[in-house]
Amino acid sequence: MKKTFLSIIIFLVAQTTSFSQDVFYSINNTQVYGFLEELAATHIIDVNDCIKPWSRKTIASKLQEALQQKEKLSKGQQQQLDFFLKDFNTDILPAKTFKKRLDLFSYKDTLFNVT
Repeated sequence: MKKTFLSIIIFLVAQTTSFSQDVFYSINNTQVYGFLEELAATHIIDVNDCIKPWSRKTIASKLQEALQQKEKLSKGQQQQLDFFLKDFNTDILPAKTFKKRLDLFSYKDTLFNVT
C-alpha cells in the first residue's frame, strides 16, 4: 500500500515538471494536407511534404504564410484558407483575437489547450 501511494506521488510530481510535445494532425484528414500541398505547388508557401504528419503549429504557421499572400490565391483557395484558419489559429494566436470555429467546449490556458 505504501509503495503504491509513493509511486502515485512520484508519478504526479514527475508530471508537473514534464514538458508537452507537439500535437500531430492525422494524415487521414487529407483536406488540409491537400490544400497545403496545392499552395506549395503554386509556390505560395514552401513545405516539405515528404515527412508527415505535421504538427498543428506547423500547419498553422504555413496557413499564416499563405495569408500574407492572399491576393495570389483564387476565390476558392481564399475561402478554404479562411476555413482552415478558423481551426488552426488557436494554436498560434492569442485567444479571441480572430474568428474561430464553433466548438462545443474549448479552453485555452498557458499550460494546455482543450477543444
